[in-house]
Amino acid sequence: MNELFKSWLKVQPWSNSECECPSCLSKKIEYYLVGDKNTNVGWCLMWCSSCKDGIHISRMKIPKGVDYESFEESVSNNNSGPQYQINLVQP
Repeated sequence: MNELFKSWLKVQPWSNSECECPSCLSKKIEYYLVGDKNTNVGWCLMWCSSCKDGIHISRMKIPKGVDYESFEESVSNNNSGPQYQINLVQP
């Protein structure tokens, strides 16, 4: 697995708003979480608004207390994250 991708997997902006981007070291990490409100399982799109690098986590347990949209809210809000293209770091 790509070392940069592994570094991105360790980033948790929902618990630390000052975490650094593994690609450029800026502190401009943003994220979008969507999941099932009954199971707290969902997916995450995480990116750096400075360098535009990021990752997509297709299945994850969403930590308790973290705010996220349900699958239904995501579809009705038509929100999928940033309004620019992200350079997805490959595993």
